[in-house]
Parts: sequence; C-alpha cells; structure tokens
Amino acid sequence: MFAFFTNRLARLWYRRSVGRLRGRGIEIGALDLPIPGIHPIYVDRATSFAGRSTAADVIADAAELPFAAGALDYVASSHLLEHLPDPVRALVEWHRVVRAGGWIYLVVPDRRYTFDRQRECTPVEHMLSDFEAGADGRDMTHFEDYAMKRELAGSRLAAGTDPADWPGLRSRVLERLREAAAQGGAPDLHYHVFEPSNLAALVERLRTHPATRLDWEIVRVAERYPPGRGDGSLVLLRVGKRR
Repeated sequence: MFAFFTNRLARLWYRRSVGRLRGRGIEIGALDLPIPGIHPIYVDRATSFAGRSTAADVIADAAELPFAAGALDYVASSHLLEHLPDPVRALVEWHRVVRAGGWIYLVVPDRRYTFDRQRECTPVEHMLSDFEAGADGRDMTHFEDYAMKRELAGSRLAAGTDPADWPGLRSRVLERLREAAAQGGAPDLHYHVFEPSNLAALVERLRTHPATRLDWEIVRVAERYPPGRGDGSLVLLRVGKRR
C-alpha cells in the first residue's frame, strides 16, 4: 500500500513539474525520446545520431542557441547535460534565453542507477574549472575516467565480449575517444557524473559565482526520476532576471 501511494505521489509531482512547461519553449537533445506531455521546439546538433533520427526543428549547439535573450518560456533537457564538455556554459546560455518567471527543467542520470555507478561524482569546482578553461571535449582526464571506470556488465558496449577481455575493451574505447578528439570532434561520452547533491550544488553555486551570477531559484529536486524509469535526478528552476 505504501508503495502504491509513493508511486502515485511521484506521478503527481511529475505532472506538476512538466505542467510548468507551457508557452514557447525548447527541448534540447531529445534525440528520439522527447519528454512526454510538452510541445516544444526541438533543438539538436544534428538530424540523426548513431543511426537514429532526431526530432530536431532547429540545428544548434546546446551552448549557442539562436534565440534572443528572454525569448523563451522554458528550456527543457533530459539526459543531455552529462554529455557536454562544459555544462556551465550551457546553463549560462539557457538562463539567457529564458524570460523572467520562466523555467529550466533539467534531468540528468543519477550515477547510482546507471553504468556510471563506479565513477565518482564530478566536483562542482571541476565543472567551474572546465567553464573557466573553455573546455571543448578533448580533456583526456574525462576520457580515462569514462573508459576505465564505467560499468560494462550488461552494457551494449560490452555485448558479445568475454569479461576476460574487458581490460582490452576499455583500452580500445579509450583509444577511439582519443582518435575522435584528435580529429577535432567532441566524442560522445558522459563527461561529468551526477547525483542530486552535486547537481543542486552546481546550480546554487552559479547564483553567486563571479563569472555567472545566474538569477534563479530551485523549485524542486527529485530522485529516481521520472516515475517508471527512475534512473535520473531532476532540478526544476524558476528563472529571475535582475535589473
């Protein structure tokens, strides 16, 4: 009975959180799994990825959006921020394009329930350092942490590979990431690792950091989000705009 009411409450909070996302807004990086219940403009870096078509209406980078300041009622993203070499730069941009009183709906994987469970949470200071350095996706530290510590058991990456060969697989993955970076690209990986604690700490720190001073407030933090999937963390932000 307790589980029933807990699940019912979680679904209610989900509807209330998504219900804030009305008007003219965007979802970034939806690929082919858009957030249910909203009707945004879809923004992605390409029309297809890994053989799957994206829902893209607008082709743009998450940190360089083609919208005027304050032009949007909301920005939504789910399982995207961890793929960005410089998540702070993206958050600064999302704050720029949302109007006063608008919303930022941010869901990231919770490392405790994903293949990142063997990795450490990324410290806030690390992400701020990436921002100050203008990280572009070629930092070998990120590559080594991802390739050498991500869990392989049950993953598509290790499908068909004997566990005895996993050390070799890790080395090959690391080499592919280095090759992609050498060719000028930003490889696809989880650059940063989150739990609710460091995600909330990051957005709070951006309110006071001298280079950002983002005017927003946390309205809700949720674990095991969304209901039915349960491998993510939500931070729902209400944007202000200081005069």
